[in-house]
Amino acid sequence: MKRYLNILYLFLVATTIAVAQPAQRTLIKTMALPGDVTQIVIDVKGDIQVVHWEEKTMRLVTEIQADVPDHILKALTVAGRYNYELIPNAPEAVLTAPNQDRRVLIGGQDLEEEWKVLIFIPNDVDHKLITDEVPM
Repeated sequence: MKRYLNILYLFLVATTIAVAQPAQRTLIKTMALPGDVTQIVIDVKGDIQVVHWEEKTMRLVTEIQADVPDHILKALTVAGRYNYELIPNAPEAVLTAPNQDRRVLIGGQDLEEEWKVLIFIPNDVDHKLITDEVPM
């Protein structure tokens, strides 16, 4: 009986550790910029880094980390939570994540997630962050 309880205890500990592991996803999106855009206004919350590069496109590498099972993070991705929108208004274009501020409840509790976004923009385009680095 004691052996059975020890095995059960080890199983419960292993299950708890496996469930407590945060899920992580890395998403990559490349967007064409209109030719008359000279500045990108970035309206996205999270840890944002901007790097200039030689290409004429903008690339977003988004790393999402949340304390939920991976299948939930995948479902949120498919549902469009991590989509971006580029709104051109020459000479600027505004980059937003329209679903970022939507409330998501998992088991009656707010989803706690962390966004890290690396944005590559062309060398001849400036950028402006209109939100401070705010972890989600």
